[in-house]
Amino acid sequence: MALVMIVSGGLSNLLDRLIYAGVTDILTIGTLAFNLADIFIALGTISFLIITLIPKPTINNSTI
Repeated sequence: MALVMIVSGGLSNLLDRLIYAGVTDILTIGTLAFNLADIFIALGTISFLIITLIPKPTINNSTI
């Protein structure tokens, strides 16, 4: 899911640049400007890092 978000955000930005010669910004906070594709890329990257860096708990199935 995380990689899908990253790739779809990147493709969306690429298509905007090819079709409109720029990316349309949706949110402007101070001097920062974001669009939906940027948000998808950021959330996908954060999700990917969380999934890959946090170890999964293992169950010890050894019998005594």
